[in-house]
Amino acid sequence: MFRKISLVIPFALLCAVAAAQSPSKLPDGEGKEVTERVCSACHGIETVVTERHTKAEWQKVSEDMVARGADATSGDVTVIVEYLTKNFGPKASGLR
Repeated sequence: MFRKISLVIPFALLCAVAAAQSPSKLPDGEGKEVTERVCSACHGIETVVTERHTKAEWQKVSEDMVARGADATSGDVTVIVEYLTKNFGPKASGLR
């Protein structure tokens, strides 16, 4: 058990350092800043950029994140959902 923990801790630290040093993977556009601020407070942006959802699905994901403690106003959620739908909807292209 100690061996597993001793392997996991350095890996987690490495991931945290890499995430802090890597530039944003979000495309420029209205909503980028609020999306970065709100979403990256709890997890890496790579979690967002690997997903493809419809507007209704992004709305549900965003509401779930707020219910889990994400610091976002209803206005922030509206902006985030629009931004994610435009850039990471099921038909978004050229981003991966």
